[in-house]
Amino acid sequence: ANCLKIALSIFKNRSWQDRFFKYGTLPIKEISLELGVSKKTLERHRKYIIAVFFIFIGDYPYLREFLRIKEDTE
Repeated sequence: ANCLKIALSIFKNRSWQDRFFKYGTLPIKEISLELGVSKKTLERHRKYIIAVFFIFIGDYPYLREFLRIKEDTE
């Protein structure tokens, strides 16, 4: 559940999105400070967070349904 919230926060924060697409990495320090999540948690779940972030960006209704992501979360 935390990883879904983190991915949603990245999706909603335009500067984090831009930095991810420009450099190919997540701004771990900023995310950690703003969301109150440890850096260790972000590093451990980095691939999952990025995958869910791409599900938010793209048109993947079956994956959203599988993860129980609702349209109103955007």
